[in-house]
Amino acid sequence: ITRPALGNQEYKVHDANTFRDYFGPRAGSQTGYWATDLGTWRVIVLNSNCTTVQGGCAEGSPQWNWLAQELAENPVRCTIALWHHPRWSNGIAGADARTADLVRLMADRGVDVGLSAHEADYERFRRLDGRGVPASAGIRTFVVGTGGQAVYQPEAGNAAWRSRQTSAGSEHFDGRHNGVLELELAPGSYQWRFHAVGAGPGGAAAVTDSGVSTCG
Repeated sequence: ITRPALGNQEYKVHDANTFRDYFGPRAGSQTGYWATDLGTWRVIVLNSNCTTVQGGCAEGSPQWNWLAQELAENPVRCTIALWHHPRWSNGIAGADARTADLVRLMADRGVDVGLSAHEADYERFRRLDGRGVPASAGIRTFVVGTGGQAVYQPEAGNAAWRSRQTSAGSEHFDGRHNGVLELELAPGSYQWRFHAVGAGPGGAAAVTDSGVSTCG
């Protein structure tokens, strides 16, 4: 049932070979970017390892051109995109400009939801345009790096990026709980629920962030 996206750790093994061996056909294209259908939704998987993927991630690169064509061929679909390094983040690493052109393209072309990881926290942003400005027709992104290892709550002094840049403000941030993001993708709408481990009474899991939005 898994549709994986390549992260930076996978490339610690030559050409992410163990990733491809494990997932087999589910690993998708050798390039690391590809698309498929999930019910009425279109799912786009991107490769945000921009120094590794051929041509990088900037406008005019093979990946950017492929994404532009993919979005042109599916202009009115409810669409969700997956990539590893978050464009916007208030975690320890901060916002990642390597994916700026890809995210700007998706925001301009009506992609509804973006899922990233990399940071060891959970964060949800409002709909933003390609510049990180709130926009009713922008893309809503989630950072979900809470699946197993330690999580991190940035404290004063351990997020060096703050002295060099600002990130878009998020609507929800949790750097204290492991957990899983549940998405319900329906025709014309979607719902989200973040199940945080240990956030409920007696240390039980609890839904600490939820909402619903239209798509398409």
